[in-house]
Amino acid sequence: MHVFLDGSVIEVFANGRAATTRVYPTRPDSVGIQVFGREPRPSERFDAKEDLRLTSLDVWELSTIWDGTDVIPGEV
Repeated sequence: MHVFLDGSVIEVFANGRAATTRVYPTRPDSVGIQVFGREPRPSERFDAKEDLRLTSLDVWELSTIWDGTDVIPGEV
């Protein structure tokens, strides 16, 4: 699973599928990422050979590509 957080956009890629959403955190302490789970609803259940567990997590902070200009190149 790959999860990308870029400003207010979250993109999740897993098992050949993708999901994208926008979030607008309003709390001043909304500066992190939390991973959590819940018991699946009956309609969400699938036959797994064992419990699913998060066993590792790698996080990278990417550098910005914004050069500080107020004008997008090519726009007038």
